[in-house]
Amino acid sequence: MPARSRIPDPATGALAAFAYDLRQLGEGKTPIPVIAERSSVSRAALYAAISGTRLPSRRTVATLVRWWAGDPSAEYKTDDSRIANPVWDWALLLPQDHPSRETISNWERRYRSLVKELDERRVHKPAAAPVRITEPPEQRKFIDELLTLIDSTGMLDYQWLLFGELNHKVTSYIAGAYLPEKRNLTRIVRICLKAQGYELDPDILDDDLDDDEGWALLAKTMESLGELVAEARIARARERRKARGG
Repeated sequence: MPARSRIPDPATGALAAFAYDLRQLGEGKTPIPVIAERSSVSRAALYAAISGTRLPSRRTVATLVRWWAGDPSAEYKTDDSRIANPVWDWALLLPQDHPSRETISNWERRYRSLVKELDERRVHKPAAAPVRITEPPEQRKFIDELLTLIDSTGMLDYQWLLFGELNHKVTSYIAGAYLPEKRNLTRIVRICLKAQGYELDPDILDDDLDDDEGWALLAKTMESLGELVAEARIARARERRKARGG
């Protein structure tokens, strides 16, 4: 595995043990950069899942399991809309007798058990006292990239005109008070690209997205900023632990 993600100690708890086993599952298999290119999950989120620093999302775990325990090359070809649960149901696209079906189901059950265990711990754990942290360099890097994107529109000094009702959120991101969720980050990038003259035709066919300059730039920008946001979230959690003496 790449040196970018630390090796978790399975003896320290259920989350670390899950991440450790997930890392072991991927040894010698499709590398994370390739998985990130062929899925909707960022590299940062995929690496974090095998670091054991925080509970990964269902989609992140399912993506790794699909590539490491499953067999994408053996799946029947279809589009996501025909799958009832596109997070985990990729196993249903495999032949009925394919051994990966049961393996994926086992990992799905294990992930549900992990989530349940962590949720139960939170119920009985007193809330941590709020702490003040300094802005980590990872968050500053995201802010600088966001400012660069806004400046590319030529409206950095008229930001409120560019974003309208979304401006108060953009302002909070720039101030370092919050980090954007994917939905708002997508809105910001689309607005900026539109201001640069890209149309982002909603009727374009999926097969043609990579050939459309606007859509290709949207995907590239979202991947870059998305990774920075994920890294900033991890960094903020790290700084909070330090502030609490952890």
